[in-house]
Amino acid sequence: MGGRRRWTGEEKRRTVEESHSGLASVPARGHSNQLLFVWRNAYREGRLGDVAAFVPAVVVPEPPERLREPAVVGLRSSVAEADQHLCSLRGEAWGAGFGAIRLLMTASRNAFNRNLPHRRHCPLALTAGATGFNYTGVFGSDLANVSVAAGSAAYSSAHAGLESVNVSGLSLNGSAAANYRLSTTSVTGSGTIAQATITVTGATGVDKTYDSTTALTGGATGFNYTGVFGSDLANVSVAAGSAAYSSANAGVENVNVSGLSLSGSAAANYRLSTTSVTGSGTITPAMLTVTALGNTKTYDGTNSAAMMPTVLGLQGSNDSVTGLSETYATPGVGTGKTLNVASYLVNDGNGGNNYTIQTVASVAGVIN
Repeated sequence: MGGRRRWTGEEKRRTVEESHSGLASVPARGHSNQLLFVWRNAYREGRLGDVAAFVPAVVVPEPPERLREPAVVGLRSSVAEADQHLCSLRGEAWGAGFGAIRLLMTASRNAFNRNLPHRRHCPLALTAGATGFNYTGVFGSDLANVSVAAGSAAYSSAHAGLESVNVSGLSLNGSAAANYRLSTTSVTGSGTIAQATITVTGATGVDKTYDSTTALTGGATGFNYTGVFGSDLANVSVAAGSAAYSSANAGVENVNVSGLSLSGSAAANYRLSTTSVTGSGTITPAMLTVTALGNTKTYDGTNSAAMMPTVLGLQGSNDSVTGLSETYATPGVGTGKTLNVASYLVNDGNGGNNYTIQTVASVAGVIN
């Protein structure tokens, strides 16, 4: 048996050119149609020379998937970073005749993240720029003329956490698309949907009337929050562990809120920007009324009266009024005489400034 013939590059080139012109016969040259096909491809790509008749296929094992932590913002609409991972790729050449090679491209998984705020318009939609798949197998000369697009790509759930990304309806586009075919028209990727941030701020205008305590009143919370999507409003709430004025005294005071927490069936999809805030509010002085009482005496030439005024409006158990007295407006004998509040001292720890004082005279005085 004779040895295998070695064809020179020049012989291969000449054979290919003659085959194109129809001058050469494959059997007459002593080589197979398979070799002619390989030489034609090499000739077209400008690398005609001594080439092997078979191209080994290499299977690349899939690398372990790993996810990158997402970046948290408050209420801003930004695209989370994508950490792309390719699945196993494979190439396959088929067909016979010059220029008939088509590549089998494998769309692959894409592990990427997004922020939950992007649920505003479509709960399952991917963020801007994310496709949910990768592909390989396009020759460099065709990169500008072949693209792969998906009919749909969406998370399997709108909830925060690691979710599958389902991509379907994959198709080829571009002027060179006819030279390729896809290995599949649907793939499954994965990505982490980050919790949306609820931004909490201290409330202003948290006002009340002095009541000797630092407690908020009238359902006031001392804070405001934004960032809950409409569909979740009934299922997410924010509550404070404590909320109080920095002082019980009348005036403009800070409102300190701490121990903020989330509750509700959709709470796991959100996180708070902070657990404590400081607001502000005005404590208005309370009204304190001091009223003179009727008094009867025998004429003594003075305005003095034995009765003491009454006090209405004291707040709490620690505030008091001492030094109360009243006097007649005139010392003369008569009935229906006017008695006025003469003195009082408010003890509220703030020089009496926690109250607005109103005095009321009596016209029930009698001097016999």
